[in-house]
Amino acid sequence: DGASNTPLHQALAGHGGGVMARVAIIMGAEGSGLRRLTAERCDELAMIPMHARMESLNVSNAAAIALYALSCCR
Repeated sequence: DGASNTPLHQALAGHGGGVMARVAIIMGAEGSGLRRLTAERCDELAMIPMHARMESLNVSNAAAIALYALSCCR
C-alpha cells in the first residue's frame, strides 16, 4: 500500500558520513500514499513522524522536510 512505519531520520541514518549514494525522494498522495507498484520499486520507504492530531502534510511542506533531512546527512 506504499505506507511505511520507518521514520525519515531512521531511513536516512545509514547514509550519514562518507559518500552518499544517489537518492530519489518520491512523494505519495495525501491519504492514499504511494501506489503499490511505485512502492515496490523503492529500495526504502520512510514516513515523516507527525503529531496524532495531524492527518497529513501538504506535499510541498513534506518535500521541504525530506530535503532538509537529506541535506543534514551529507
